[in-house]
Amino acid sequence: MTEISITKTIYEYFDDIGDTEIRQNIIMYMEKYNIGNTGISTKTKHKIKFKNQIGGESYEIELKDGKTYYYNMNDIEPIGNKKYNLIFMTVDNINECACLTFGKKSSNNTVLRIDGIKSFDDFILCKDDKYKFKSGDILMQIILELVKNDHHFSHIDKIELADASQKKCYDIGLKLIYLRTMTHGIPYYAKFGFRPLLKRDYEDVFVYNRNNFKLNKTIAKNKLLNIIKKNKIDMSESVYRIYKKYIEKNILNNENINFDELMKQIIKTVDNSIFDKNKNIKIIKDKVELNGLCEFISKIYIDVYQELGYKNYKENLWELLLVDINMYKNV
Repeated sequence: MTEISITKTIYEYFDDIGDTEIRQNIIMYMEKYNIGNTGISTKTKHKIKFKNQIGGESYEIELKDGKTYYYNMNDIEPIGNKKYNLIFMTVDNINECACLTFGKKSSNNTVLRIDGIKSFDDFILCKDDKYKFKSGDILMQIILELVKNDHHFSHIDKIELADASQKKCYDIGLKLIYLRTMTHGIPYYAKFGFRPLLKRDYEDVFVYNRNNFKLNKTIAKNKLLNIIKKNKIDMSESVYRIYKKYIEKNILNNENINFDELMKQIIKTVDNSIFDKNKNIKIIKDKVELNGLCEFISKIYIDVYQELGYKNYKENLWELLLVDINMYKNV
């Protein structure tokens, strides 16, 4: 056990440029419940039980690399407010982290708060290619298992989070609340059973967006070109040159563009240029061009989201009631 600075620990776990919102959310929660800045840290390491925690009983998982994977827990009890705890969770050698903040039974607070899962495409290899395990998905499923089975969470009846999930495109984080709605019809956490905290957000935005996705909308060429023109002022010359080189021809040759497919194609090109999944080795072919492709998408995707008729959530808070926790499907 070690005495530590909680704020310093938050910055150590969430140190990317795009982690500002995550850090702020954790600190705001601490302020709300008068959690001080020093605490006692206890670190433990646990084996990931793929059959029980990840895969369920429907199939046995054999890992392609033969490794044993672990998740780490840094349990921090604040000094001066022993009714609350913070737990930072990570998966070994994978760029993923979650912060759990919750009151103990003595606090009479029955809500567990989660911050930090970003759903980057770090993954664990399985011999059966049918099963692909992203680090963010693994971490969330471990958390759900802990809440269901660990006695420390026996009083918890609801999980709450602010959706700061991101898809990493080279060094740029794309917000999944927009991106995944355009590619799957629902934001990232919704696949685990989370729903908007506000009833109005569920009825007027979540349900509407899901139905809007089913229409398979495309964006007219002139509309997309106008969005690009509007955002050109925020693009560096190198990014605009990369757009002209790799993307413009595809847009000009089509009157209507399936932006979902365009994004997937660009992101796949970037992913394949960074990582050879067959050989399980990291490669980087051209940093400038890869970063340029991702930056181009980052400048326009929210405007495209709105042009396609999707709505924005009034409040970015999501909840999962524990009575519904068994309803989510393994992913």
